[in-house]
Amino acid sequence: MKKKIVFLSIIISIIVILIASIYLYSTYATDPIESNDSYTITLTGDTSVSVPRFSYKDVIYQIKNTTDGTVNYGVGFTSNNSTTKVKTFADSTDPGTGTIARNDYKYIKLRVENYSDDIETVTLSTILGYENGGDLVVPSGVTQVTSTTDGTYTMNSAANGTYFYISTLTRSNIESIEYTKLSDMPVNQTTTNISSDNSVRLWYELNEDTNLYKVYIGSLTGKFKAPSNMSSMFSWLTHVSELDVSAIDTSSVTNMHQLFYGSSGLTDINLSSFNTEKVVSMAGMFYGCSKLKKLDLSNFYTPLLSAIKGSGESYGMFGACTALEELDLSNFNTSKVTDMRVVFYNCRSLRILKLDNWDFSNVTNYTNAFTGVPSSADITVNNCTQYNLFVTNVTKFGSKSGLHTVSGDYSCSS
Repeated sequence: MKKKIVFLSIIISIIVILIASIYLYSTYATDPIESNDSYTITLTGDTSVSVPRFSYKDVIYQIKNTTDGTVNYGVGFTSNNSTTKVKTFADSTDPGTGTIARNDYKYIKLRVENYSDDIETVTLSTILGYENGGDLVVPSGVTQVTSTTDGTYTMNSAANGTYFYISTLTRSNIESIEYTKLSDMPVNQTTTNISSDNSVRLWYELNEDTNLYKVYIGSLTGKFKAPSNMSSMFSWLTHVSELDVSAIDTSSVTNMHQLFYGSSGLTDINLSSFNTEKVVSMAGMFYGCSKLKKLDLSNFYTPLLSAIKGSGESYGMFGACTALEELDLSNFNTSKVTDMRVVFYNCRSLRILKLDNWDFSNVTNYTNAFTGVPSSADITVNNCTQYNLFVTNVTKFGSKSGLHTVSGDYSCSS
């Protein structure tokens, strides 16, 4: 009897192995991999993920290869809604596609995004292809995951001139701009897409007390990536007093030309997260921001900066900032700047101006650069070389008795 049971067990084991060998792969979910992130859910055996309206969920999708050899793999998904997207997250342990060896595992971090006003469910699946010459075979009705995301969503450049992105929204009629999450958007709110992939939306509401508009810009995470050209994005906001742009990643921006130009209503701008490493032009960036008293640019690093003024003598980076009292520009690298015309023109309230690391060596034109800056303003430059360049070229536009070097020299021999 015992021999029969053993024999039967062997037969059953062989059958199980044979059945397993027929299938090329198996997929299932696993507990989240250790990470700094907090994963929203863990997949169950049916690999279905339900996501609330205008929201997202992160999952770890595990693939195991149970074949006798190496195969190509990918991830697919099905959904009833075309606005649902699945992307490989940038810090995924394994790539979204590749090869997987026999008995190996892959752990792919996916972001499931829902851009609809209703809860949506997607079903994940594994797509396979053979290593030698075989493309991934995508079943009918399945979409292969090919995009990658890092959780930030890129906005389009803002149109110059009268309107803020759309013709129904006049810049001078805006009282606030708030960057937020799409999930905070009112149900059935009409939105305007301001990105290439519908991931960033704009909506607004009228404040009947002021007859001005409150503008909201949303992404799934509340994080945004600026386009390479931010020129004039926040210009002519004459009724916006405070602007917090700390949610915007500017690491790819090369042009901040006239970024806040003419925004005479601004009293405070949060620029604490601005990355300016790739920025070439800041010409007229704050020109005409006449209510700004303080401006914290201590995090600005400008190794590529070459333009701080506009065409002709019309506008400099801080020109007509008539209320500015202090400016610490010590971190600026100006070695590539050749034209400083009107850069501080009519900054008549300046008391402290730190230019500690400014390099005037390649500057050929200082016309009206410091015209209007009080002669008694405490202006700091790096050393006697820069001091003498300043005195030779700038003081002919007005004496600057408050000029001195970092070490405290108020006069240097040429």
